Amino acid sequence: MIICGIELSGSTASIIVLDGSADDFSVVDTGITKLEITDSESAQDVISFFDSFHSFIRNHNVEKIGIKKRNPKAKGIHASGPITFKMEGLIQLCKDTEVVLISPNTISAKLRKDPPPKAKLFKYQAKAYETAYTLLRIENG
Repeated sequence: MIICGIELSGSTASIIVLDGSADDFSVVDTGITKLEITDSESAQDVISFFDSFHSFIRNHNVEKIGIKKRNPKAKGIHASGPITFKMEGLIQLCKDTEVVLISPNTISAKLRKDPPPKAKLFKYQAKAYETAYTLLRIENG
């Protein structure tokens, strides 16, 4: 199974693609580690993010997308920015790929039980990797 894990922060979607099962997978070198909305008030920039993301999913034959869920009611430093909700909505519009929101508590619980193997990633991809790994674990029971 080909899984895309995503963490949304600011105006950036950090992404990683895993191929395989929870017990035997590899990180796919897609050449793309993040996508951004440059100006969230510009319709052209929002459309560009949408088109880029959906092309990325199609080009890499992604079967399922996992997004680390954000708390819409959080306040202060734990609050999610409004642009992340816009990006989440655009990602959820994938017609041919199921999108799953995974809570941070679920990710933590799965990782405590069975931590993922170390992978050579950029530091900002760590949460996307954990999300993708958790989705593989959920899919494999």
